[in-house]
Amino acid sequence: MKNIAGIIAEYNPFHNGHDYQLQQVKKAGAEGIVICMSGNYVQRCEPALLEKHRRAEIAVKNGADLVLELPFPYHILSAEAFASAGVRLLSSTGVVSSLYFGGEEAEIPLLEDSYRALCEAESCGDISALMKSGMSFPRARAAAMRRRGALFVPEKPNDILAFEYWKAIQKQQSPIRPVLLRRIGDYHADTPSGNFLSASGIRSRLTAGEEVASYLPESSYRRICEAKKNHTLVFPERFDPILFSGLLRAASEPEFLQERFVGISEGLQNRIVAAAERCVASGKCSLRSLCEEAGTKRYTDSAIRRAVYSLFFRLHTPVYPPSYLHVLAFNEKGRMLLRAMKDTALLPVFHTLPAASKAEYQKVINKEIFADNLYALLSGDREFGINGYTANSVFVGNF
Repeated sequence: MKNIAGIIAEYNPFHNGHDYQLQQVKKAGAEGIVICMSGNYVQRCEPALLEKHRRAEIAVKNGADLVLELPFPYHILSAEAFASAGVRLLSSTGVVSSLYFGGEEAEIPLLEDSYRALCEAESCGDISALMKSGMSFPRARAAAMRRRGALFVPEKPNDILAFEYWKAIQKQQSPIRPVLLRRIGDYHADTPSGNFLSASGIRSRLTAGEEVASYLPESSYRRICEAKKNHTLVFPERFDPILFSGLLRAASEPEFLQERFVGISEGLQNRIVAAAERCVASGKCSLRSLCEEAGTKRYTDSAIRRAVYSLFFRLHTPVYPPSYLHVLAFNEKGRMLLRAMKDTALLPVFHTLPAASKAEYQKVINKEIFADNLYALLSGDREFGINGYTANSVFVGNF
C-alpha cells in the first residue's frame, strides 16, 4: 500500500460529516486511512463526550484503518501546536503519504500565499508590535498578514486549522502531501443542513436531551445511547468543580504562580486565579463564567481556556515533542500498516503505554496517565481501567 491518507481529528462525537469525509478520501484513491485523534480531552479545552478508545473504535467501524492518539497535552493547546504535533506524528509513521483536511474558504494556492505573508510578517516583527498595542494574538496575526498583502487570511475555525496544517508541513519539511477536500453543504454549522450537523450542535442537543440519531452513523449513535444509559457520557460541566479546585490550590501557592507555563505570560495566571476566587464568591463556578470574568480584548475566550488547562495540568514550558505512537484502534488493514511501520516508523509504537519507570517517556506519560485517570473518574467508565498502563488497543474485526 503506497497511497495512505492521514487525517487529524477529534470525533467528538463522530458524525455524518466525518463519515462523508472518510468516504471522499477513499474515492480520491486512498488505499488506507490513518487517523491522528485527540485523546480524552479536546482542543476547546474540555473533556470528550466518549472515552478515546470508544471514539477510535467508532472511526474504524466507519472507514478508518488505524487510529493513533495525539498525545497529551497537544490536544488542549493552540491550533498551531495541535496541527504541528499531528503532522509530526503522522510523518513519523513512515507510511502516511498525504494529509486530508477541509476548510470553509481555503484553497491550497491561498494557503501558500498566506504562509508567505506570515513569514514576512514574523521576520519583520509585525505581530509582536501589534500585540504591544493591545491586540490579541489572532487579531494581530491577521492584521500583520494583511499588511504583507496576503490574498487570504484564515479566520474561520477550519480555515485556521487548514492553514496550520499547511504551515506545519512546510516548517517540518514533511514529505506528506497536503490535500484539501471541498465540502458539500455546511455540516459545521450549529443548525442542521439535511442530515449534517456540527459536533458542537450535536453536543448542544445532547445536553438539552434532544434526539440526534439522524446526524450520526449507527455505530456512533449506539455508543452514545449506551453511554447515556450507563451515565458515562461526559459533558464539559462535569469537569468544572475539578478545575476550580486546582485553581484554588494554586492560589495558596504563590511560588507556583511564578513558574512558566505553556500559553501564559505577563501575569495571566494571577488574573485567572483572582477571577476564579471571584467566581467562587459569586457562586458561578463554571469555566464559561471564569472566561467571562478573566477575559479582555487581548485575552480571548480560547486563550483563557488554554491557560486554565495549562495551570491545572501544570504544563511547563517547553512541552516535550511527541516521543511515541500510541495505537487506539485498528482493523485488518491497520494491522498490515502496523507491520509496515516496524520498518518505517521513526518513533516506538505502543498498544499499551509503557511503565513510567522508563525514563525516556516518564515526563510525558505521567501527564497522560494523570489526565486519563481524571477522565475515568468523571465518566465512571471502567472498561479500560483507571490505570492507563493496562488499557490495550481495540481490534475491530468483521461487524
